[in-house]
Amino acid sequence: MATNDAAIAYSTQNIHDCGCLGKGYVRVDVQLENPLFGQAIPCICKRDAQAKQKAARDMVLSQISPQHLNTWKFSDYIVKNVSVRQGDNKAATLAYMHKTMDDHKAYALQPTGWIVIQGDPGTGKTHLAYATAIAALTNGLAVYINTINDMLEDLRAAYSSDMFDDRLGFLKRVELLMIDDLGAQRVTDWASDTLYQIINYRYSNNLPLLVTTNVNIGSKDCGIEERVRSRLMDGTAAKGKGLGRIIPMPVCDYRPQRVTA
Repeated sequence: MATNDAAIAYSTQNIHDCGCLGKGYVRVDVQLENPLFGQAIPCICKRDAQAKQKAARDMVLSQISPQHLNTWKFSDYIVKNVSVRQGDNKAATLAYMHKTMDDHKAYALQPTGWIVIQGDPGTGKTHLAYATAIAALTNGLAVYINTINDMLEDLRAAYSSDMFDDRLGFLKRVELLMIDDLGAQRVTDWASDTLYQIINYRYSNNLPLLVTTNVNIGSKDCGIEERVRSRLMDGTAAKGKGLGRIIPMPVCDYRPQRVTA
């Protein structure tokens, strides 16, 4: 009698060589009782092609441009060059930033929970978010990252092509959603309600989310609609055991010292 272990042993993950003679599918030699008996399964050559197609499609949907790929990887964020605030301990700040980088690299591998990267303009929040997005995309996850204003503008534009529901559904369900510059959006009833729909869906379904913001979301006067702010705050005081984490950026604006090629 075939067992579940036998079915696993003959899974498509264990077929490493092309044997389809160009047909795209193969059959495995298993006993009659095995769930794979008689089944045509994708050959590795077809699975490779499907993986490449998925990667290309995910790249387009992610809103990550070639420029982002070239300049906003983890390797481009040089911790030793950050500007430490006057009066702060440089060694402690650099150690904190190294740990922050390591935490985001781990999050890109297995994103769980919500992260809020919080700090002043020019402290590297967007760079860190895009580096995380690029690493996650490289690891095969479907990712979407954009500024809050551009994300909402894309949704508004979708009305004209009758694609609004599809785009809204994508943002609700994409494997990893990342919103840059939250709190900078122009506040309207439509914007507030649309953002709430996205945030609440991901909150209710425990889907990962990363946002960056210049505002202090711990304050009710931060300008973020209260229903959204409350969900972003969920678990942030639980010392890593709750849904959300706030990652402060305790450094200065690095842009005045930045050198471009």
